[in-house]
Amino acid sequence: MRFPRIGPRRVNPLGLRRIRRCFLITAAASDYTYN
Repeated sequence: MRFPRIGPRRVNPLGLRRIRRCFLITAAASDYTYN
C-alpha cells in the first residue's frame, strides 16, 4: 500500500472482486436463511 489515492484503478479490481465475493456469500447466506 505504498501508492496514495493516485492509482486506485490498479487496486480496484482486487478489491472489487473481494467485495463481489463477499456480497455473493452474503446473498447466498440471506437466501438460505430466508428460504
